[in-house]
Amino acid sequence: SILSDEEAYSTWHGGQRCIVAIDESDEMACIKLARHFGLEAKRCGVVLQERKPAVHILSKFTGEMFTYE
Repeated sequence: SILSDEEAYSTWHGGQRCIVAIDESDEMACIKLARHFGLEAKRCGVVLQERKPAVHILSKFTGEMFTYE
C-alpha cells in the first residue's frame, strides 16, 4: 500500500534524521560544523510565535502543504 504524506511524516518524519532548533544567527556555524563531521545540514523551517501551536509541512514527496495541530 502507498502511504499518504501525513503517514510518511508522522511515522518516519519524512526521512529527516535529526532536526535542531537554533537561533537564526547560529545557522551558518551549525551547518559548517555538521559538514566538518561529514553530515548534510540545511535550514528546514522557522519557528514562529503563534497563538495556537502547529507544524506546517510542505511535502517533499508530492509538494502538498499539510498541518499538524
